[in-house]
Amino acid sequence: MVNDSVRVVAKMNAMDEASPQKKENRGKSRPEQEFEPRPLDRLAYSPAEFAGLFDHAAVWGYRRIYDGDVKVLRQGGRLLIPRAEIERFLASVTTYDGMRKRNRRNVKEGR
Repeated sequence: MVNDSVRVVAKMNAMDEASPQKKENRGKSRPEQEFEPRPLDRLAYSPAEFAGLFDHAAVWGYRRIYDGDVKVLRQGGRLLIPRAEIERFLASVTTYDGMRKRNRRNVKEGR
């Protein structure tokens, strides 16, 4: 039992020595990365690939579909988002003005 714990500690120390950069970056935020736009080089994208273009999870892509934000094509059981639809989605983007949305309950009650 003691022998196993000694091996684990030795292995962890060896991993720390192998990657000195990890020790330097402990407690620090990630360095800022430059944004490189991704080219739209395909004719159609899956919902997960569409979400990946915007650095979101696949669920985000499906939510855009089900909310009616993007139109999709169905091919053999697959959902595909055409490149033209992605470009239309990007063109419809507005700037954020910092205002919060009204509470749904207030809208229903007419306040």
